[in-house]
Amino acid sequence: QLSPVRTSTQCWCDAADGCIEHPTVSALTRRMMNISQLPVSHAEYFQILRYEPGQFYKVRARGKRRG
Repeated sequence: QLSPVRTSTQCWCDAADGCIEHPTVSALTRRMMNISQLPVSHAEYFQILRYEPGQFYKVRARGKRRG
């Protein structure tokens, strides 16, 4: 089913395919955890999106702000 909001393709970088052990992914994870001051054990898997020409992600309004 084609989404009216997002038409990208996605994959997850996780332990199943060894992606999280790639040196670049490991370095990025460590850097993000260092900046956020959280242990690496709290990191989430990366969701990687790919947009081909003509694909899109539409930002939707989340309602009125409370003042």
